[in-house]
Amino acid sequence: MLKIVGPLPKNTLCKKISRRRILFFISSSTFIRRSAGKSLFVDTLRCAFARRKKLFEGLYLENNWNWEEKYPVVRFSFDGGKVENKEEMKRYIKSIIKFWSKNYEVEIEEELYYSMLSELIYKINEKSGKKVMLLIDEYDKPILDNIEKSGITGEGAPSPEFLVKVMGKTGYYIPNLKEILISPDLLNWFDVDNMLVEALLYQTGYLTVKREEEKEDGERELVLSYPNKEVRRSLNLYIGSRINPNTYRWVR
Repeated sequence: MLKIVGPLPKNTLCKKISRRRILFFISSSTFIRRSAGKSLFVDTLRCAFARRKKLFEGLYLENNWNWEEKYPVVRFSFDGGKVENKEEMKRYIKSIIKFWSKNYEVEIEEELYYSMLSELIYKINEKSGKKVMLLIDEYDKPILDNIEKSGITGEGAPSPEFLVKVMGKTGYYIPNLKEILISPDLLNWFDVDNMLVEALLYQTGYLTVKREEEKEDGERELVLSYPNKEVRRSLNLYIGSRINPNTYRWVR
């Protein structure tokens, strides 16, 4: 099960994750403040699950976390450089798996990267008797690093420039950003050949869920909008710089 949550304070989110052993997808819009930092939050989770209580002295989690339980943590981060192709990606994943296998002193016999990961988690679980906390950070960076190879310009982490280029390519109607109705199933959409602007803006934190509505047929819809005035202002200023003031058309 994939659980999308937000917007929430970090403390509340930490407690929520610790109580429910399911999969969580965390985007920038998960946090009340977009600048809160997903990578920093992932490190916070890593330290909390590893029972490093001293790091939390005087903080909220000191008295709101079960410090009696310690879980093995495996952290993947894809921000360690630019991956140019699938083979490099596979080698990069294998190197992370080998690092954690040495760290937990388990031997990996599989050779295919996806089988190696399953074996790693299984053997750590078998050795420790605890569920393994798998944390994945910057998961979309390899995709965005190579997105131009599918005909869309952009590189590195999602930036206003990258997003605006996608909107310009599709001729997106900017006033729609104030309030967008979207199916929950589309929030995780990521197809480089058929980019859904609303989903991309949500995943990168420029839009957040404001409320939920129910249609006449009983289906749910989510209302997306800017998380705050600062994000709205900065994105609109950047968009304004990319539109020809004479024709009101996108500058290619």
